[in-house]
Amino acid sequence: FGHGLSYTEFSYSNMKLSSAEMKDGDILKVSIDVENTGKRAGSEVVQLYVSDKDSTVPRAVKELKGFAKVFLNPGEKKTVTMELCARDFAYYETKIHDWYTPSGTYEIQIGHASDEIREAAELTFTTDVLLPFTVDMTTTMGELMNHPKTAGKMMEYLEGISQGEEPKKEDGEVQLVTPEIIAQMPLKSFLSVIPGEAIEQMIVELNSLCAEEGK
Repeated sequence: FGHGLSYTEFSYSNMKLSSAEMKDGDILKVSIDVENTGKRAGSEVVQLYVSDKDSTVPRAVKELKGFAKVFLNPGEKKTVTMELCARDFAYYETKIHDWYTPSGTYEIQIGHASDEIREAAELTFTTDVLLPFTVDMTTTMGELMNHPKTAGKMMEYLEGISQGEEPKKEDGEVQLVTPEIIAQMPLKSFLSVIPGEAIEQMIVELNSLCAEEGK
């Protein structure tokens, strides 16, 4: 699909999104101008793809979400418009047994084929739907800091842990722990500096916060 030959050539320009932001229930309109720059009349199949730039689950690099066929005479230009809804950005989430669109940055791509993208634009999607979240020893600091129900409590814990701590030294050099490294660390990695009982109590408190509704 998308590799049919035409006896003329087409150019793409002036891609527009009806909005740079989107929420559950919104409809996004995507438009682009297509021009026949060749010497013969012909048809072009304009393809629209969505790419999840912040994906935390395995997904295709880009997914075909729409296409439109347009016939153009030599030198003729037309505007092609397609629509996207939240479902077009979603993946099947087993935690809720339904389709789910996570908040984040998505790239809308338009082209002649999946390997011939001509124009692209970014979109920020925001959802109010929170997935069920259970904390255990394998939960990372990044997951806890990014979740609205646990972020505040984690800041309190981190402030307590950081008081009086000195950067670890190795071979006489100060070893700096970057935020990126901390975000990837699971709770169990703190067993060397925090008693196991304290971490278990932390997990109980965090799961209690996650179980609260409407907060």
